Amino acid sequence: MSICKIKNETQSKKHLHDFCDKRKSIVELMINISSGKKQFTDLELREEFLVIAAAGSDTTAGTIGFTLMLLGKYPDVQQKVHEEMEEVFGDSKRPLEKEDLPNLKYLERVVKESLRLFPPAPFILRKVETDFTCPSGLIIPSGSGIMVSIFGVHRDPKYWGPDVEHFDPDRFLPERFNLQHACSYMPFSNGPRNCIGYRYGFVSVMTALTFILRDFKVVGEPEKRPVPNIRLKLEVTMKAVEGYNVQLEKRIPTQG
Repeated sequence: MSICKIKNETQSKKHLHDFCDKRKSIVELMINISSGKKQFTDLELREEFLVIAAAGSDTTAGTIGFTLMLLGKYPDVQQKVHEEMEEVFGDSKRPLEKEDLPNLKYLERVVKESLRLFPPAPFILRKVETDFTCPSGLIIPSGSGIMVSIFGVHRDPKYWGPDVEHFDPDRFLPERFNLQHACSYMPFSNGPRNCIGYRYGFVSVMTALTFILRDFKVVGEPEKRPVPNIRLKLEVTMKAVEGYNVQLEKRIPTQG
């Protein structure tokens, strides 16, 4: 190996080390903040980290689980997803790239409809800091706590029509999707305190589903009605009572 090559590799490793050293994890940043004017107790730090872990993994896992269950219940929808993937990837085994995601438009609609019917965070809590007058004239005084039902808004016929309980990914087609109110669809909350990682979470769900559905078919008991029969429970986030019971069947490659 030449001296120049050794020197270049040494410089590259040093640059990588310097880059990694400058980028601190969220844990380091919060500990540093805690040592300043804003003091966090060990309990507060632990609770913040638990919230971050739950928000970044539990909600994503739940969305993947609900979507797979829905695909098992509605094989015609799953077939459309598979046909779209064949158009994007063909017979290749190449890995998913970020440029592929905008081409998976039907899968995107499926995920959005899954989030509409089964938002992982079905409600949010907010504290009113100043007196607020609702459109109805009701005055909410400062210091009050309010709960916003995302689950209720997502299933309100006023915004989604009489088939609001139906699983219909095509309701998110551009020509059909029309938000009558900015908050009629908010699976990741809304406003300045919405989920900071909503884009990352959505892409993570799309990516995970693509890897699964390219090689496997979800086998389930087909739902006879357009309204999916999934019993729900609330454990910090919304979950299926019976769990996410799905059966995967290996797809047989098409012989050319």
